[in-house]
Amino acid sequence: MLLRSFVAHQGIAAQRARLMTFRPTIYLSYRASASSAAQTEPSTVSNPEHTFSTINIRQSTKTFSGKRWTVLSIPKDGSNVTKWFQNERNGDQHLSVKQAILLTRDNMLSTFLPRGYPHSVTPEYKGFAYWQMWHNMAGSVTSVLSMQSMLYAIGLGAGSIPLAASINWVLKDGLGQLGGVLYASAISDKFDSEPRWYRFKGTLVMQAASLVELFTPLFPGAFLALASISNIGKNMAWLATSASRAHIHRTFCLRNNLGDITGKSGSQATAAGLAGTGIGVLISAGITVMSPGLVESQQLLAPMFAAWLPFSALSIFAVYRSNRYAANRSLNSVRAEMVIREYFEQKDLSTPRQVAETESFIQRNPSRFKIPIRVEPLLEEQDGAEAWNSLDVESFLRRRYVVISHEDYVTVHFDQEASSQDILKGFYHACVARWGLERRHQYRDIQSTVDRTYSPFITQLKNIGWDVDSQFITDGDSKRIMLETSQT
Repeated sequence: MLLRSFVAHQGIAAQRARLMTFRPTIYLSYRASASSAAQTEPSTVSNPEHTFSTINIRQSTKTFSGKRWTVLSIPKDGSNVTKWFQNERNGDQHLSVKQAILLTRDNMLSTFLPRGYPHSVTPEYKGFAYWQMWHNMAGSVTSVLSMQSMLYAIGLGAGSIPLAASINWVLKDGLGQLGGVLYASAISDKFDSEPRWYRFKGTLVMQAASLVELFTPLFPGAFLALASISNIGKNMAWLATSASRAHIHRTFCLRNNLGDITGKSGSQATAAGLAGTGIGVLISAGITVMSPGLVESQQLLAPMFAAWLPFSALSIFAVYRSNRYAANRSLNSVRAEMVIREYFEQKDLSTPRQVAETESFIQRNPSRFKIPIRVEPLLEEQDGAEAWNSLDVESFLRRRYVVISHEDYVTVHFDQEASSQDILKGFYHACVARWGLERRHQYRDIQSTVDRTYSPFITQLKNIGWDVDSQFITDGDSKRIMLETSQT
């Protein structure tokens, strides 16, 4: 926000020297002597040695109702430097009740929003944070209700919790954490490749696990099994949503402020979670107070489920809406096929935002090509090895990938030393081969076509905001091939 600069004295030369700057800042203003104020030539004003008698150094800091200016006055004659302060209010000198409320709101929001908001984040951040708040609040309500149901199932309603029940509670937590660790190791970098998909699916799993907890009183003998399954699901969901959300936060950064956005997201989640916990406790207490005749835990399930269902639906709907604001700038196989197909058809390439509006995170996206592609298939599963007879060893060693066209599909393999750029170019090469098969003809020289068209394609991607330095086309590097030569 552009700040107004002001001067300590009202001389004409001081008004000409007034500067505009951004807060927080330190800048200089000058007080002119009587003789220099009468001078009008620009050349004389530009020399402070002959024009100014005092230098004022000003610095502004934000206060509740405006700004506080600290001023250092440095006389030219070498006398003592003086320091004084001046407060500047936003708007009128006397705050009204409405202005005080708005200022309080703005100061509270600054606790939960990244520094420099809204200029430090993309415009989509506001909508994402808004629906994320509702998602966290509703999810906390469902957690409280399902937790109360589990406590009834373990025996809290009877007035005491036996030792066996306590052991079961600890065991279900341990099994749940182990399941979460195994799940995270299996998914790996797919959280970065498809963050919206795993965030949405994680929310569904979280609510399903909460539903299992809610109905544990119906099967008290199977408490350990049901509670363990539920806790495994919750840990898997928590890992999926938190890991994918970290990548989504990166898409909102404008000032390399991922840490600030992530930290403020944690503050927002904590505040919304506290509100949801309070609402859940009130609902739970209300059900108990308003249903004094329902003594058995099974009898409380109907009102508990009736209260749980709308908040569960709100949690799922809110995460769906917040996902609509996230746009992934990195390429996976689905997004790469979208823009490559547009390039072949000589259309304007879609931006990350346009692809995000088209790409589904509820169901798998169909391929844009009729001819399927197999990225790094297992050699033992391939039908025959005759297609490898056309392998150009020199080309493979230079390009770090090999594309093989079959009758009804195309395969692409990558060398162990292939870089991210090599993988992207190899996938583009495979799509050129698929395009030729789809149109029932092949380019006379596919490699020359790739070499001629690939660089302009990458340039266009960069110009519209795609991150071509990181890609998620392959499933890790466990299926890379290694070329060995032997002499007979």
